Amino acid sequence: GTATHALTTMLSRVSLAILVLSSAAAVFGQTPANPRIPAYGYGTIIASPTPAVVGEETSIDVTVGNNGGTDAEIAVTLSFNDWGITFGGWQEIKESVATVAAGGEVTIPYTHVFENRGHHCLEAKIASVSGGNEVTTDDRGQINLETVFAGDSTTVDIPVRNNGEKEVRLQGFRLMCPAKPGMALEDINQARKLVPCPDDFPAQIRPIEGLDDKGILVLGPGEGTMVNVIAFKDTTEPLKTALECCSAEVELKRVMVEAEDVGSGEVNHVMVDIYHASAVEMLNWPLLCCIKNVRLRVLLESILVQALELIEAGDVAGAIKLLKKYIEKATLLECDMTAEEKACVEKAISIVLDAARTLAVDMLEETKDVVSVAAKPKIAAKMATGDEMRLAGEYEAACLMFFGVVMGINNTKEHAAPPALLETEP
Repeated sequence: GTATHALTTMLSRVSLAILVLSSAAAVFGQTPANPRIPAYGYGTIIASPTPAVVGEETSIDVTVGNNGGTDAEIAVTLSFNDWGITFGGWQEIKESVATVAAGGEVTIPYTHVFENRGHHCLEAKIASVSGGNEVTTDDRGQINLETVFAGDSTTVDIPVRNNGEKEVRLQGFRLMCPAKPGMALEDINQARKLVPCPDDFPAQIRPIEGLDDKGILVLGPGEGTMVNVIAFKDTTEPLKTALECCSAEVELKRVMVEAEDVGSGEVNHVMVDIYHASAVEMLNWPLLCCIKNVRLRVLLESILVQALELIEAGDVAGAIKLLKKYIEKATLLECDMTAEEKACVEKAISIVLDAARTLAVDMLEETKDVVSVAAKPKIAAKMATGDEMRLAGEYEAACLMFFGVVMGINNTKEHAAPPALLETEP
């Protein structure tokens, strides 16, 4: 009993000494906690599978750091938005708490089932901290599921919406580029080293309607608009990246569209990835190598083979019709696939639709001088409707619109006058 009492007394004194040392450290320069979402979420907010599958559980890992000198209990709220560049209206998924040591990082797991197809933004935000919060400017991170188009040059409508309860005043829109020429794309994302693009940058935002005399766009609660961006071939430093589930490498080019609310200072953005490939190149990518069911894979691949044969024979309308059949079949067969196979097929469907769009765009370009003037507005309207449906995730309907573009061209071609004979030297 005496030995136990002595040991207890000694341990109490040790604990007291540790407490005194800790208090002294706080007095003599120990910094408070400084929680952060590293790199604004790039590489630190990771969703799996990507793209997410409607009705299936998506795992989302959020890495939280602590740059301060004190351990802290950090609460992080994960939310999502589903409408391009959005101010307000974030829908909370969950708030979770983790202990993060001074100078350390912790990954917090979340899960969510998305109910709608389309573009989603994921936001992680520091909700509360024990032990102080020295800097609050790095308490928020956001990632985007990217919008992908194909072609040498393309336009894309970026939706902008105010889902909040207060008016927002947007001071124009900016295209953002790497701060240093030649900077790797991963470095751009992770360090967020982006600056406004120079005047000669090969992409531009088209004039925006509704600006006031000071160049500010005012959006009331629930109001939205579209910002049109046209991107040309040499948009940014290219990134060679492997297609998901496949071994093919694709060259991507990226541009970021950013908007700022001048009242609150809140900045939101959307990333647009552009890959350059012909329709034939896209359809030859190994899109279905992740499907383990050989029967399903052969069925879908046989449709692509037939479509490629029709393209080679010059029957663009027939090829797009087969690509629509591919999208229909792939969508119906998803019920027999695993979650991994579904994610792969969703990516393949997106690329097949881009191939159909590229065929229609190429044919529009090739026949622009021979299509009747009366038919051009109708054809352009079908193309625009197809693009809108593509953005909304209505892939079958979008493909049907691109088929309508080609049929409209075929049905309204004017016979071009033969070129005048040129006099040449013998």
